[in-house]
Amino acid sequence: MLETKCAGCHRPDAYILPIPTRSALNEVAPKFATRLTDPKSPMPPLTAQVRLGADERALLLSWAQGGFVGGACP
Repeated sequence: MLETKCAGCHRPDAYILPIPTRSALNEVAPKFATRLTDPKSPMPPLTAQVRLGADERALLLSWAQGGFVGGACP
């Protein structure tokens, strides 16, 4: 899911907040979790061509709140 829904803007060579490693992802975890549920400043933003379903959003939120525990990324 990260590759199909997030990498367009957040891949290592991205123009918008590149997140190249798991440790970089851990650094933004609190903001990531907040933005997933923020109706005023959602992630993905309303201007993005990508949308998350409720189940995808819940999975990412759970993963972020758990500290992006290792293993397969969603």
